[in-house]
Amino acid sequence: MYDVVEYLQRGNDKEEKCQLLTDAAQEEKVPEPSKEEDIPPDPPPDEVDKQDEWGPKMAETPDPEVIPLGELREVLDVGQLPEHLREHTWEMLQKNAAAFAFDGCLQQYPAETHICTEEGACPIAVPMYGTSPAKRQVIVEQLGAWIRQEVIEPS
Repeated sequence: MYDVVEYLQRGNDKEEKCQLLTDAAQEEKVPEPSKEEDIPPDPPPDEVDKQDEWGPKMAETPDPEVIPLGELREVLDVGQLPEHLREHTWEMLQKNAAAFAFDGCLQQYPAETHICTEEGACPIAVPMYGTSPAKRQVIVEQLGAWIRQEVIEPS
């Protein structure tokens, strides 16, 4: 094998240079075949991420378990806080416990927004896509809970 640059600078005949360039181009274009052991195997099915398995339409639903406020210290993990900050942290978490929806209670945020609609258009309430009966049951239960807690209201 020749060093192409060095060979071309020596000034050999045109046919030889042409053949060398053709050979060099061919070597560059032909990749080495990959060996079977170089190809990583597919991950086992149990290692596939659940979101990848179901796609975005199967977003994770909230945990239906209602956790009482009295179990705040057992449920929340404050990590490895220094001892002098630990009690202050628990007081802060207790004061702002509504942020964690303990006792199954969600809060309303006093904000209003305006949604721009086309003049004369009637609002519709149609699901974007069909769901299975099992998924539909979960959706109905979640909407029912939000309506009871006055997080949302029926339209």
